Amino acid sequence: MAVLGMFLFFAGCSSPDNSGESSSEMYAKASDLGRHGQYARAIELYGRGLALESLDPPSDAAVVALVSKRWLEGLTGSYDAALATTEVLEGLEEGTLPDSVRTAVLVDRRGGLESLVASPRRPMLFAACAIPIPP
Repeated sequence: MAVLGMFLFFAGCSSPDNSGESSSEMYAKASDLGRHGQYARAIELYGRGLALESLDPPSDAAVVALVSKRWLEGLTGSYDAALATTEVLEGLEEGTLPDSVRTAVLVDRRGGLESLVASPRRPMLFAACAIPIPP
C-alpha cells in the first residue's frame, strides 16, 4: 500500500522544464484552468509558457498570455505580481500592443493602485511615503 501511495504521489509530479509542452499548449491549458476557477495553476502555466518565449518581439499568443496572467493576478489579490506583469506589458516595444490593450493596461494599473490606496492598509502605505492622508 505504501508503494502504491509513493507511486501515485510521484506520478503527479513533473518537472516544468521537461513537460514537452509548447508555450501555446500551456496557454490553452492555463486559459481552461482560469475559466474553471483554478487561478493559481493557470497563473503558473502562463508563467511557464512565457518563460519559453522571447518577448523581443512577443508573439500575439504571448501578449494574450501576459494580459490574462495579469488579470488573474489582480483577481486573486496578487497585486505585486499583477503590477510586475503590467510593467512587462508597458515595457514592450512601441507598436507591439494594440492601442486598446495598452489603454486597458493603463486603466487597470490605475484601478489596481486605487485598490491599494483604498485598502485597510491605506494609513500604513501613506505613512511609509510620508504623505498626509486626505480626509
